[in-house]
Order: sequence, then structure tokens, then C-alpha cells
Amino acid sequence: MQLSNPPYWRDQDARCWYVDLVAVASAGDTFTVCDQYIDVIIATDGRPYRMLDLDDFAEAIRDGALALPEAIDALVRWQRFLDRYVHADRFPDSGWTDFPPAAIEALALLPAPLPTR
Repeated sequence: MQLSNPPYWRDQDARCWYVDLVAVASAGDTFTVCDQYIDVIIATDGRPYRMLDLDDFAEAIRDGALALPEAIDALVRWQRFLDRYVHADRFPDSGWTDFPPAAIEALALLPAPLPTR
């Protein structure tokens, strides 16, 4: 998963996270991040989350941009993410789950990346 906060869309609402489903490949010191089309906007103030781009995911499979084994793996990982961090103990009023995951808390202390040219 790739997490953005504030999300890089519209009003940059810091009460929301934008989560991309991605695949990461490495070769030596080089990491390649491939978007796997499905996204979700997760509000941290109790508003419902919003799934995005399932149509793009289906089109990528249809058009051969995403092979069926990759698509199956992506859906399994996506459901695992939703169940662990978004669905768990959220209904009806049990409070917020571990999102963003406490395991990434130290990442918030890193300096912002430099703009690319």
C-alpha cells in the first residue's frame, strides 16, 4: 500500500488518507512502484471511506495491462488491508482502528521529499 497524507487531491484535507494499491519490485538498490489501480480515501474523523478506480482495475485486466495472477494477488492484498485497517472494529461506534498503522508512525517524522524536476 502507498499512503498519502494529506492526500494529493482537492483541498488537501489532512483528516483523510489516500491509499493506493501498489506492487513493489526491487533490483539491487532500485525500487519500482507500480500502481495497481484500486484506491481508497479514508477519513479519520468517522466519515465513511470511499473506494475508487475499480473500473480502472477491471479495464487493466481486460486490456492485458494487469495479468490475472497479479490481479488475484492484488485483490487478496487489498481485502487483507481493508479487513485489518479499515473494517476491523469500526461498526457501529467502537472508534477508529489502527489507521494509519502505528508501525509507520516513525515515517511521519522524516523530512518531506525534495521536489523532482
